[in-house]
Amino acid sequence: METFEGERANAAFQRWAAAHPNGYVLNSYIPPTTTYLVLHRADCFTLLAAMAADKSMTRQYAKRCSLDRSDLDRYARRLGGRVRPCEHCLGH
Repeated sequence: METFEGERANAAFQRWAAAHPNGYVLNSYIPPTTTYLVLHRADCFTLLAAMAADKSMTRQYAKRCSLDRSDLDRYARRLGGRVRPCEHCLGH
């Protein structure tokens, strides 16, 4: 699992997402809370649209990324929460 947070991490996150379109991205507040843990596919149109609009992806929200969804599920459980799948890319 890789973590990207803060303005300086924006370009690195965008490179990761482009290199791993079949990966997963857990979006959370900084610091993370159990009430907002949204799981996306790295190629989710909501993420791609924000990147195309040149919006910072990591200034207000941390991105925890993995090729294995179970890594992110375990992370959320360690926090005492659970992931909420994006309704657009994961359909739940």
